Amino acid sequence: MISLRPVLWRARAYQGSVLGADYPAPEVSEISGETVFSPRCSDGDTLNERVISHVRDEIETRLTAGRTNAIGTAASLKPFMTVEIQTLGPFGRETGNAWEQVGRLDLITNGVVVDAGIWVVGVPERLLPTVEVHDGETVWTIFVRLLEQPAPQSGRE
Repeated sequence: MISLRPVLWRARAYQGSVLGADYPAPEVSEISGETVFSPRCSDGDTLNERVISHVRDEIETRLTAGRTNAIGTAASLKPFMTVEIQTLGPFGRETGNAWEQVGRLDLITNGVVVDAGIWVVGVPERLLPTVEVHDGETVWTIFVRLLEQPAPQSGRE
């Protein structure tokens, strides 16, 4: 019997880079939710990769349903941004109240295109394909589009 565990997650978008506690970047927007996962990964993805994929799918669902208030209308795209994905402990509620980072996207844009890299705990950092910026896009629409494309196999470490 496979044990399913709840995972509380949140994704936070920051203006600037969030590489260390010395320079806390201003938070632009936050979205959170809960999902249930098996701690076993049968498809080769790590649990952290599955959480990030779920967060991407949940944000896309909320955007498609027009629930923009649920994800914050202040999520405008800035030249340098970081999106941090966290869970409440490794498998959600069982480990207490400590939020843990499972991954991070670092984005840079000139207003025409966005270049980004993704880092997931336990997985080498990699570059994501460049995406064009369309009128009215927010950091969350870009987040969804960046993660829907297959990543190049070569990455930076």
